[in-house]
Amino acid sequence: MPSLYPDPGIEYYYKACRKDDREAKAVTVNQSPVAAFANASDITGLPRDNFEIHEISKGSFWLSAGKEASGQLAVFSSQVKA
Repeated sequence: MPSLYPDPGIEYYYKACRKDDREAKAVTVNQSPVAAFANASDITGLPRDNFEIHEISKGSFWLSAGKEASGQLAVFSSQVKA
């Protein structure tokens, strides 16, 4: 994925989710739907037909990225305290 600084002006991203996931959690997010399919398949080792693509806005992308980062930070800080 190219650098997001300076802002490339992309308004929509594509997230690849497993077809059987009711919550539609993203396996990967990319600027291209084709790349999202390919990356999801590479990450999970499953065929591409096990995924579906959802278009998301830039705001949704950053919101989900922030939640994921804060969750990772919470896990990391709890590991440090232990």
